[in-house]
Amino acid sequence: MKIIAESYEFDFKLIDERLLTEAMKAIGARTKKEAIRAGLEALVKHHHRESLQKELGTFDIDLNLEKLERLRNDGCDSRPR
Repeated sequence: MKIIAESYEFDFKLIDERLLTEAMKAIGARTKKEAIRAGLEALVKHHHRESLQKELGTFDIDLNLEKLERLRNDGCDSRPR
């Protein structure tokens, strides 16, 4: 089965049929194209998230539920009321 869309042609024989069927069931996709698109979008989102995490780095925060509640009650919360 080949799909021609916009300016590319895709041959589904390149993808493991069992894996594609499993992906379709997992996300409730009705078509192969929908499953592939969702997979590519998830891959790109994951890459962007990892890139952002590397850029921002990580930090330790000494905050537990009790301290968080105290901060909220003391009016240090930045949310609009």
